[in-house]
Amino acid sequence: MRSVIVKSRESDFDKIIREIKRVLNNKGLCFSIYMDFPSTLGEKAWFRFFKIFPSLAQGCHPIDIRPYLIKQSFRLKKDLSVKKFGFPMKYIIAVK
Repeated sequence: MRSVIVKSRESDFDKIIREIKRVLNNKGLCFSIYMDFPSTLGEKAWFRFFKIFPSLAQGCHPIDIRPYLIKQSFRLKKDLSVKKFGFPMKYIIAVK
């Protein structure tokens, strides 16, 4: 089992997902956690907070990697939206 933390621009995601697919065994799992798009007032507050203090965000910003996974023929096994202290998070488990 490999664990990788990726901090990058969205423009790099096609390349990153291709590399994940390359190194995974057949039917291997890709587990991803990332900031979901804000929809409630509390979630939008986190988004504004990170815009005001970008150094605290450490590159965290809303993103949706599902299209990149689907483009590389991954099958989504789990797709969960979770709020932790009002912070919108997305948990994805995809199968190669």
